[in-house]
Amino acid sequence: MTQREYSICIWCKHFKTATREKMISHCKAFPDGIPEEILHNENTALFDHRYPHPEDGGVQFEREDDIDKLLKSRIMRDIVHIYPYDTERIWRVLNALFSKYDKRREQGIMNPPITDDSKRNN
Repeated sequence: MTQREYSICIWCKHFKTATREKMISHCKAFPDGIPEEILHNENTALFDHRYPHPEDGGVQFEREDDIDKLLKSRIMRDIVHIYPYDTERIWRVLNALFSKYDKRREQGIMNPPITDDSKRNN
């Protein structure tokens, strides 16, 4: 079985999936559509939205802690199908994504890059 790839957006309390009325994924930070550089999956995203983006209006990723709200998302139901309904496993998937994003930032593949200054601030 191949490993599926996800964007951290689907774990965000501000995320809204595409609907018939609005055919693009959007959120509080990006009501007209989440930029591809953020929305792409863990291997192709170019911007880590746990950090400020020039166009996000001051709203960044915030983890949605309400599992019932998360499970309303078709994408999240796919994850639950892959990983049986186990809250800890769902959070481990998200933490693995964070680790992957951090590694991509360290490699200079993803923005914002990790610098000596940013390491001191974390």
